[in-house]
Amino acid sequence: MSTKDFFKARPILAPTLDIVEEVNNHLMAIIPGGKKLYLSSDSIFMDEGNMESQLDLYDGLCNGIRLQVRKLGNHVIECEVLTDNNVGHIALTPRMNMVPTNKTVPVRFQRRQFPIIVSFAMTINKSHGQTLSHVRLYLSKPVFTHSQLYVALSRVKSKRDLKVLLINHVGMSANSTINVVYRKVFKKIGF
Repeated sequence: MSTKDFFKARPILAPTLDIVEEVNNHLMAIIPGGKKLYLSSDSIFMDEGNMESQLDLYDGLCNGIRLQVRKLGNHVIECEVLTDNNVGHIALTPRMNMVPTNKTVPVRFQRRQFPIIVSFAMTINKSHGQTLSHVRLYLSKPVFTHSQLYVALSRVKSKRDLKVLLINHVGMSANSTINVVYRKVFKKIGF
């Protein structure tokens, strides 16, 4: 666990965000080390002109990038980039103003917070398109959308790099899960 490549090479995939949160909370509880609490603040959003950049796209920082935290400062978090083109790059991440784009809320507000989340696990859908060296698939609930199981199982190059933890579900035989496939999809392409 002390090497940065350990977590970089071993993402845990789960079908839903609530299971991802459960896994992340469990791992945070058993990993030794101190905790640091960061507060966020909400305010009414008044001016479109003072928007800060969401993330530094020139340095390859965008949604889904995996980082390892090196230092937790009061005003910035120092991280090392673990994936994509900028592996090894040191990123200093400040608190940022984020404005939700939810049109159903009558008042626009902004939240000032650090734009990162501690995550040892991610949803299967978030892993789509990535090739990973080792995958741990946690299915405490069956997959629920077309080809979700296929996406999870196909992230690795070899079956020896894949480990699956299935929780037995009511009405299913042991060591089995559901693979959701919509036949309409295959009819449209001539199968």
